[in-house]
Amino acid sequence: MNDDVDGSASVTLLGANNLIGVASITPPPDTISADPQLLPLASNGGQTQTHAIKISSPALDAGNNDAGVANDQRGSGYPRISGAGADIGAFDFDLSDVIFRDGFDP
Repeated sequence: MNDDVDGSASVTLLGANNLIGVASITPPPDTISADPQLLPLASNGGQTQTHAIKISSPALDAGNNDAGVANDQRGSGYPRISGAGADIGAFDFDLSDVIFRDGFDP
């Protein structure tokens, strides 16, 4: 943030592959403005709880792995990229792990 002489401030937002619901400021140009379709915080494997995403989420395959990490937030056994690309967020959706893709899961 930069303050000018009269005390007003200007902000420059930086980022890549972001997904936001509503913005009151102008986000970076590659930002997706949509409902991320997060599921409730749950134990989806690994040592920490995560918000999984729905199969229809705009976050699916819309992220990047510029940092070159091998796993998502859950750790070993949960690849950072398990589809066409990394998902936006700490959880990478694994299509091969979906038993009933129509939403019915007994």
